[in-house]
Amino acid sequence: MKLALHWIKANPIAVVAVFLCVGSLVSLFVVHAQGSAFVKRVQDRNSVVDQIQRLGATDVTLPSANLDQQARREKIAVNKAAITDLESIYHAMNDEYRRIFDRAVQWNHDRHNVLVPNLFPSPGNQTWLLTNARDEYTKALAEMFLYYTANAWYPRLNAGGPLPQEKLAQAIDGATSDYLSTIFPRKDESQLSGEQKAELAQRRRAAMLATLQTHASQIHIYAQKDSGQAEYPFFTGGWTATIASGGQPPIETVWEGQMELWVQQDIVQTLQDTNNVSDKQHSVLDAPIKRLIRIEPDPGYVGITSSGGFNTAGRSLNNSGEKKLPDDFTAAPTGRKSNTIYDVRHVRVHCYVDYQQLPDFFEQLSKINFMTVLEVKLSDVDEYEDLAKGYLYGHGDIVQASILIETLWLREWTAKLMPEGVQKQLGIVTRKPEQKDNAQRE
Repeated sequence: MKLALHWIKANPIAVVAVFLCVGSLVSLFVVHAQGSAFVKRVQDRNSVVDQIQRLGATDVTLPSANLDQQARREKIAVNKAAITDLESIYHAMNDEYRRIFDRAVQWNHDRHNVLVPNLFPSPGNQTWLLTNARDEYTKALAEMFLYYTANAWYPRLNAGGPLPQEKLAQAIDGATSDYLSTIFPRKDESQLSGEQKAELAQRRRAAMLATLQTHASQIHIYAQKDSGQAEYPFFTGGWTATIASGGQPPIETVWEGQMELWVQQDIVQTLQDTNNVSDKQHSVLDAPIKRLIRIEPDPGYVGITSSGGFNTAGRSLNNSGEKKLPDDFTAAPTGRKSNTIYDVRHVRVHCYVDYQQLPDFFEQLSKINFMTVLEVKLSDVDEYEDLAKGYLYGHGDIVQASILIETLWLREWTAKLMPEGVQKQLGIVTRKPEQKDNAQRE
């Protein structure tokens, strides 16, 4: 120990140098540790600053609460105020969507009543409801021929057939008798002169036209009321005949009949409005639609159980399930097929129409439910030949039209009425009661 002290006293400069070296090493370690922490703090600060700068100039698309205005792109600062504003906009949009959708459902559901209460989705043991449904279906078709009343359950056409041939013959015979009674001395038709025969022919034509015009002025459209005739305009459905013969068709078949009735009901509503059936001052003589030949609902759901009214071979049919809305322009010009929101059904209407007034019918179609004209085929009509058969169409160029129409049915209300077999066929997922309870508890 004495030697160490002696050496230290003899070498003070070396001792100081040693202490400086050791102190420097310790200081260097401390500074390094503190420097690393400082660098970390600086990096964290820079990261926060970068994030703030990005949030201060975020490029976003801001929707408008007014659906008629386009969305705008802006650079904004994402902060609580901005988030609150966006929330209010999206809440307003959601409320607007709900109101629009609810209105659409109401419009789609309006006037479409079931044939018999408690019939759908299943009558259970109440099999007599099927017979009641058949009777109500027949009554509905018959009612739609009748004259207009404001409180009618179904729309009405105020339809009539052509003037019967016997009434035409009576008008001609009456004109002949009246004219011959003016000839003195009395002659029969074979004894008339050429001039007298020409006058008699003129009187016969006038009497025939007057009788036809009187008949036509009392109706708003020509339509065959006898279901046994080829030109009976409504689709009656095979299920009604099955019930009449004592059979019991599946409830899914009866549901198809219900859908076909609703489709025909909408077409008749359009015809009623187009021809101003509520106005007694109008008649078939000035009506756009002169004669209803046939309404043909296309069976099934377009894209699932039916390929629709277009005869396109090789078209695929898919179960809609939970898939996104499809666009298939081979099925229709609209590209619409049945999906999770609505079902598509096609119907073809065959009628005689005033060519110049055909747009009036198309306009009315757009006002009744969700209907769209997909295809129109026109052909000539021999008006003089029809005149001899008892039809008087009035002025205008008359053509025969075959019109394919698309109708939409929102599942928001139809799915609740669909029989189980139809729901499975359409891929509608339904929960059992215990599944609903579990979902509510979750």
